[in-house]
Amino acid sequence: MKQLEIRAYERQEIAEITGIPMFYQSGNPNHDFIGRVKDRLQKWGYTCETPRGGAVIVTRKPETAEERLAEIMIRLFGLDIQIEVYPFACFLHLMLNEPAAQTMPWIERHAMIQEMYGLDISEITLRRWTKHLLDADIMDKSEFRQDSEWWMTYNDSGEKHQVPVEEADLPQMHQYWQRHTELLNEWRIKCNGNMSAAWEAARKEMWQEFHCCYYRCKCLTINGIGNEEIDTILDLVDEILELNWDSSNADQT
Repeated sequence: MKQLEIRAYERQEIAEITGIPMFYQSGNPNHDFIGRVKDRLQKWGYTCETPRGGAVIVTRKPETAEERLAEIMIRLFGLDIQIEVYPFACFLHLMLNEPAAQTMPWIERHAMIQEMYGLDISEITLRRWTKHLLDADIMDKSEFRQDSEWWMTYNDSGEKHQVPVEEADLPQMHQYWQRHTELLNEWRIKCNGNMSAAWEAARKEMWQEFHCCYYRCKCLTINGIGNEEIDTILDLVDEILELNWDSSNADQT
């Protein structure tokens, strides 16, 4: 995905770039073509002039690292114009530079971002960003069990905690899954083969019996480093973090 240049674009050329048709399938002209092009370019961060009956003239393009990353996020991921670029950059920075963040529950990623970057990003937002990254092949979710990490959630005085499974916990986890299989088979019969209901019933009984649950977190990694587009995104992320770090240090002096 290339940035537009500051120059005049013929209407057919700008139609191909923006994906806005000059004509409908019926063959009738799109009378709102220029208005829609102007709105889309503005959403991407560009300023343009549209002389009547002439070309579309780009007069300004995204220049700063945050502006350029915002353009990529909007064009590549179809994100809303009201995106928060710096939090998104921090999330990518975390996933690239902290291996532990690649195999942990969402609530733990949320806590790590809060601790490292001072940002409160909801789990819903982190999941949505991850889906966009996976769909764009910028992030990869490994299906190999050896890349995953086992975690345990337990309840302590009414408060849930998440911890990675240690080697000393493996015998109990093995016992947990053996018991889970037994209960699942029992509830499958009780629920007349309804596996969804059987899973839910077994889960509740397992929690009452073990006061915890075990689960596997698949590994999420930044994909395709060496790809020009992905390298551009990561370079912008580094620039944004560096500029913010320099600004924070300047404010403290």
